[in-house]
This record gives sequence, structure tokens and C-alpha cells, in this order.
Amino acid sequence: MKKATAAVIIHEDKILIAQRAKDDFWEFPGGKIDKGETPAECIVREMKEELNLRIQVKRFLGLVEGVYRGIPMQVFAFLAAVDGGDMTLHVHKAAKWLKLNEINKYPLVEEDSVILKEFL
Repeated sequence: MKKATAAVIIHEDKILIAQRAKDDFWEFPGGKIDKGETPAECIVREMKEELNLRIQVKRFLGLVEGVYRGIPMQVFAFLAAVDGGDMTLHVHKAAKWLKLNEINKYPLVEEDSVILKEFL
């Protein structure tokens, strides 16, 4: 089972979503948990690597489990805030800061749709 993280990053009352490079879907940024790494450590590392952002993890939102794109997954979702850095896209096509009620206008990957519905 693949274990991954997703960050719901809030800055100035808006939430960050990013468009995946490999398709037209949008996501809460995150990534695969490395061996020996906690989910919270993973999300901090991934935001630095993918977006050049330092984040402060505020709290664990919840766990989403299922089969997504044919892969059994556990996704650990965290609420976070920007703590520094100038956003630079390293693995995404685009990124947007949106109000919560605007996010559903963008096609989210299935697991992030679950996060949106269940935790936000």
C-alpha cells in the first residue's frame, strides 16, 4: 500500500491547490512518505522540494484510505500554514490560492476530493 501526504496550506484565508504535471487534475500538494519518515516530516520535506515553501504543520486533519488510479493508498492530510519561502513550481504546471468555496470548480484527484468533503 502506498503511503502519502497532502497539505491543506492556508495563507491569507485562501487554500493552495496545484495542477499536476502529468494530467489536468489539481491536488493539495504532498507526496510519498519515505522509509523511516513520519507523515508530518514528509509533508514538510515535500513542500520544500516541490514548491520551495517552508510550512508549519498546524494539525492532522485525517486519513483517507482507498484505491486511487488503481493504487491502494493511505493519504495523511494535514492543515498547514506558510512559514517562509518564495513559491517555485518544481513538479506542478500551475498553482492557485483559492477560497474554500472556489476549490470545487477545479477537477481534484479523487483522494483530495475526499479530503475536501470530509475534513474542510
